[in-house]
Order: sequence, then C-alpha cells, then structure tokens
Amino acid sequence: MSNQIRVMFGFSGSLQEDLERYQGVMKVALREGWQVLGVHEQFERSLTRLVEAGAVDAVIGDFISEAWLGDLPDRIPMVHLGRHLLSDRISAVAVDAAEVGRRAARHLRSTGYKTVRVLAHSGHAASAMQAEAFAREMGTDPEGLTLRTPEELWRILEKKTGTDPENSEAETGTDPENSEAESGTGPVGVFCFSDFQARQVVLGAARRGIRVPDALGVLGVGDRFWDGVAAGMGLSSIPLPQVALGSRAAELLRERLRGQAPRGVRLPPGEVIPRESTLRSSFGGRLQAEVEGIFRSKLADPPDMGSLSRRVGLSRRAFELAFREETGTTPYARLLDLRLAESQRLLRHTDWSVSRIGELVGYPDPGRFSAFFRQRAGMSPAQWREARREV
Repeated sequence: MSNQIRVMFGFSGSLQEDLERYQGVMKVALREGWQVLGVHEQFERSLTRLVEAGAVDAVIGDFISEAWLGDLPDRIPMVHLGRHLLSDRISAVAVDAAEVGRRAARHLRSTGYKTVRVLAHSGHAASAMQAEAFAREMGTDPEGLTLRTPEELWRILEKKTGTDPENSEAETGTDPENSEAESGTGPVGVFCFSDFQARQVVLGAARRGIRVPDALGVLGVGDRFWDGVAAGMGLSSIPLPQVALGSRAAELLRERLRGQAPRGVRLPPGEVIPRESTLRSSFGGRLQAEVEGIFRSKLADPPDMGSLSRRVGLSRRAFELAFREETGTTPYARLLDLRLAESQRLLRHTDWSVSRIGELVGYPDPGRFSAFFRQRAGMSPAQWREARREV
C-alpha cells in the first residue's frame, strides 16, 4: 500500500446527489490526505478491475448488494453509501427511511389531506421502510395505503371524484373539512419515493386535468431542483442530507482503515420543505408554509424581506402584515425559531461540532451562534447537547 491512501468514489448517476455526497467525502479526504478517484460509469466493473490491478486501497459507493461485495478481497475497506443499510458486516451510511415516512405523513395531515397514499418504489428496501412508517404514523396498515404504479392512483381519483376530479369538494354540498373523511370525497395526498417520481405524478395529473394541489397533493423526497423545474411547479419535498452522508461515509472509511469493526449509521432527513404541490389554496396557513419552506432550504443564507415578498407575490408591507395576521409573529422571528429548531435537531442527532452546526444554520462565527442559542434556549449549545444525552 502506498503512503497516500487511494480511495475510489463511485458515482451513482444522480448528478445532484452525487456532487453533494462527493463534496462531503472530500471534506474528510482533504484532511486525511487521501487521493480520491471518482468513477462515473460501470462502477462495479471498474472497481473489480482497479482492485485486480492493485490501484485502489479503499472504496465508497452505492453497492448493488452485499452478495456482489463478497467477490472483492477482504483487504479492501469498503463503505456502502445508499438509501438503506446492508448487514452489520458492512460499514454503511444511509438516511433514516422510517423518519422520512413519518415526516411525510405529518406534513400531508397538517396540510389537510385526509385521504393519503404512498407511491412506492417496487423492490426497494428503503421505500418499504418509508411506506410502513408513513402508514403507522397515519394509524393504519401499510398495505392499504401503498400503491405500486401511478395507474392505481388515477383509478382512486376516478372513483372518488367521478368524471371531474377537480370539483370533488363542490359536489358534496357540505363543509369539506367535516365531510371529506366520511364521504370519500376531497383531495388525495400522495407521498412519492423520490422527487423524480413526484414530478411524473404532477405531469400525469396535468394530462388528466387533475388540479394540483387542490385535488391532488404531491410530496417527494430529495429536494432536487431540476425535478421542480421539469414539473412546472414547486415540489414539496423532504431534503436528504447528502453532504453529511458523504462526510459520514468518509469517517466510517477512516475507521475501517484504522482496523475498527464495521458499523452502520442512519442520519435524519431534513424537515419537509412545503411548496406549491401540497399547499392547498383552501387550507389555512399557506403563506406561513411557503415562507417556512423557503427559510428551511436556506437557513444559512436566507433571502432578505424584499426578495421574500416578491417570491410570494406581495409588496413588502402587504407581505409582513399578512404574515403577522396569519402567524402572530414576524418572518424574521420565525426564521430564528427555525434556526433554533434545526440546531437543536443537529445537536441531538449528530456528533458534528458546535461550530459546524452554527455555520449550517447561519452563524459562521461560533461566538455569535453560542450567544444566539443561549439567549433562546437558556444554555450553551454544548450544555444543551449534554443535557439531552442524559435523558
């Protein structure tokens, strides 16, 4: 083995996710002095050839299966970086799929969708975990909520709304908030495995004349910019911590290179970013949800009030008055609430440094972050983390 560790990073083909994960890997690689080789095509075949040629010392990638890894030499430390963990014999890092499902259920319920479904990814372990947790959060059986194809969703909408799915609430002649669950009318909220799948649902609904979000609410996973552009509307989405996944994968690889035992790590997803695809015009709190979605996606560098008001289509004065009337507080005060909540989530569920967490929520200066946190939580970030560890 050469003095400089040669690490192969396998790109999966999802450009946005790959770049963010690679960024996370490189943060650790640069500190460790690793040489990182990115392989974009035929990852598994390329890895086999590089291992046979003695040109790689360690690997990070989204592997096909544990069975395939069995064909590689034991001397090559490997870390799986995918949507789900493998067995405890393989170091791996993934998002907590169950928490993704729970957050999806809470969002659709809070935005007024009483009839909900999960559009699953057939044969995918993470999708099954998301669907099960989603159903449990909704208090029902996963099998009754899980759809395998979009065609099943269209059939449900046809049955619920007849020939005109857009006017289901108007046809009841009653208060939709009180009658939807009993009558079977009202909008359907669908939780999709990915933003790509959510985009396909939105486009399919448009072809059928189904109005999103008032007849059909669509929630995806991944916060992929391009899918929202292609869908022609903002997609509500659960962001995945791709950079953090890459960093943690590299940290697990460092453990393996030092001879430590394999282990798996799950990281929590981000909070739902509400956008047009689930923000019903008939449901209260739409302005708050839209603004909070913008803030959550840019906690470290939020838009100023002028830019924010233009994004929601109001003058600055009208925006601030409308937001206060709806929420009882100001947009800036709500931003601070969200920063505190996210910093507390990271303190509790990650082992990242306090300074790193402060930077992620908009306070690159550790002193300012500590002062902000102490003022709102009554103790320093380190003290708050330690207190929660004892609970």
